[in-house]
Amino acid sequence: MKKKSLALLLSIVLVIGIAAGGSLAWLMAETQKVTNTFTNSDLNIKLEETTGKEYKMIPGWKIDKAPKVTVDGDSE
Repeated sequence: MKKKSLALLLSIVLVIGIAAGGSLAWLMAETQKVTNTFTNSDLNIKLEETTGKEYKMIPGWKIDKAPKVTVDGDSE
């Protein structure tokens, strides 16, 4: 009976030690430095409304719209 209690206590201490050691290793791990680089681009976009320019917004009413988006040929 005493050997079972000792084995149980030893296994509980071992599980707690492994969990604590693994958590500590995970929290103290370091990664390489990451550098984000952003560049400017030349993107020329035109947005045109083909159904008109004046709209009266009334709640519950449907407004038919047909926007047209174009990207200029000399854009990036």
